[in-house]
Amino acid sequence: MPLSGPSSFVPTIDQFLAHWVHVDAQLGAGNEMILKIGSANETENVNRATLAALRSDLDAAQDLVQSSLNGLEFARGKVTLGKASLLPLAQAYGRKVRGLFPPGSPFLGMTPEMPETSSSQEAFLRPMRDIVDAWQKIEEADDNFTLPPDGTTRAIFTAKVEQLATDWQALNSRQMDYGYELDKRNALQTRAEDILGRYRVTVESLFAPEDPLVVSIPRLRPLPGHTPDAVTLTAVWDAAVGKARLTWTASGEPKLAFYQVRMSPTEIYDATAERIIDTLPVGTTEYLTTEGLTAAGAKASFKIYVVLDTDNEKGSDAVAVTRP
Repeated sequence: MPLSGPSSFVPTIDQFLAHWVHVDAQLGAGNEMILKIGSANETENVNRATLAALRSDLDAAQDLVQSSLNGLEFARGKVTLGKASLLPLAQAYGRKVRGLFPPGSPFLGMTPEMPETSSSQEAFLRPMRDIVDAWQKIEEADDNFTLPPDGTTRAIFTAKVEQLATDWQALNSRQMDYGYELDKRNALQTRAEDILGRYRVTVESLFAPEDPLVVSIPRLRPLPGHTPDAVTLTAVWDAAVGKARLTWTASGEPKLAFYQVRMSPTEIYDATAERIIDTLPVGTTEYLTTEGLTAAGAKASFKIYVVLDTDNEKGSDAVAVTRP
């Protein structure tokens, strides 16, 4: 398959490596093909072993991207839950202050404006910390000031604020980790693309145009032509079989070569971390999988790609599945 996104690099490299074996066999031992990569001022000699090592590094880097993205999603979920827990308490605090103290009370002026659930870290935490400070002063006048309906105390509220601040710090760290792993992976992809881009011209310099080794060079990019229509995907967790059940409409493309199942380990599909799960023959309209859904509460999103014999492709809308 030609390059079409992050998930395509390893399979594409595998095709070139397999072709390179035949090239080297034809050239003979001691005369294996060498690609010249770089510029006139700085040239690197690349053999098949170099590309094979890069392929392994890229596969490992893709795993690290997915792992760091999983960590990022987990950290983001903790922050989301923390905000959802704190905001109703903050709103209850405001209502109680307004009902307990008369107009003109200094405690009314100390009640901050409530943030939104979508507010940024500082915009959300600042009013929460203001509430903690004001609550402490209120306790000097009313040492039994708790919040309905379950009697939340200042100590409980303060602990929630501190936990959210800790979780937000962890989220920021996870975002940095993800960006770092993504940059490393992307650098390897750029290097791989440079090497594969030199492959065709090098093979063509060694053999006649009609030679089978030239004719069979893998494609680096899809052929020009028609982009297929997408299929419509539905996906649900099937408790009876303990797997996600993916079903889709059949493609009517006359040049359909196969379907491809791809997965992102996130509730919102992230193409930078998508992975090819399986390649399916024409006529398939259903697929069962636990990929990305091995633990209770796990979330993953899926796409079904229609791939033509020209290697042009189109993905369905992403559909998320949560394992109960």
